[in-house]
Amino acid sequence: MKKYEHYRVEDFLQDELFVQWCYSATPELTEFWQVWCKQYPEKVTVLQSAKEIIQSVEYKEQESASEETCQRILEGVLQGSGRDTKISKIIQPQYWQSSWKVASILLIMAASAVFYLGRQDVQEKESNSTGLAISYVEKYCPAGKKMNVVLEDGTKVKLNADTYLRYKENFGDSLREVELIGEAFFEVAKDPERPFVIRSQQLQTTVLGTSFNVQAYPDSKVLDVAVVEGLVQVSSTESTKGLDSNAFFLTKGEKLSYHTNEALWKKDIVPIASIGRWRNWELVFEQEDIIGIARKLERWYGVKVIVEGPFSRTISFSGTYINNNLYAVLEGIAYATKLRYSVQGDTVYIKP
Repeated sequence: MKKYEHYRVEDFLQDELFVQWCYSATPELTEFWQVWCKQYPEKVTVLQSAKEIIQSVEYKEQESASEETCQRILEGVLQGSGRDTKISKIIQPQYWQSSWKVASILLIMAASAVFYLGRQDVQEKESNSTGLAISYVEKYCPAGKKMNVVLEDGTKVKLNADTYLRYKENFGDSLREVELIGEAFFEVAKDPERPFVIRSQQLQTTVLGTSFNVQAYPDSKVLDVAVVEGLVQVSSTESTKGLDSNAFFLTKGEKLSYHTNEALWKKDIVPIASIGRWRNWELVFEQEDIIGIARKLERWYGVKVIVEGPFSRTISFSGTYINNNLYAVLEGIAYATKLRYSVQGDTVYIKP
């Protein structure tokens, strides 16, 4: 059985069982994925993102390509993106012989995944209620990287690894709004006439002009906003249920955390120097469990981390690493937690 709990968006996009479910769900496949979502609720957002990308691709019937041709094209796409081109067979003969359409869709989706996940600057257009075209800009900072973005109003944004930012090319006269998935540090240009709004998972942060950090990765158990300077307002989004509808106000040195599993808010006073330390290439672990350790390593170094259990003890690890390579960090974690690890290519295996 595949370890789907370790899958990222790009992994789902290249998985034939998942693609088949998205296009032609059977009762058996639907039951499988429903049970899986209940077992791994922290991965539901990742799965849903992959499903939306797949279903957004139009399929046009055409002559099916051979297995070798599909393999060659896909490897060419991966090579052009700078990704690893050593891939396994993408078509399983017994299954795909009776379903070449799904094979063709899978090839399209693999190419789309590389394009979607590797793009640095994408523009798209949609129409507003008046029929006028609205242009959006999308930025994606891949795992293992950092990215600086300057918005049209002068706002400076630094994106952490594996982070997606979407915003209007021109904000307009009344509101400056962006969508964030991941983590970013904002230095918002002051403009009293146009509030700046960040929508990030269950959080909505509203400011006029300030510096602050937002962390809202889809698989995070805790989402947080921390303020370096100024005043921000944080509230729940409309999709969040069971949360206090009142807004929270944060000033310099304050941090608001939302614990997703318990649906609880927590407000703390924190040192200014501790906010957004990742901007200075400081990798910080704060009482992280084994899954938290794995996810941070994946984003920071652009690797895949597989946790091989079961674990008979609770892992809680804290530590700070500044400009250290992957092996130095793994050695530190192994020494402090007595865990074992091995590295094969771009995959890290962690064992009890």
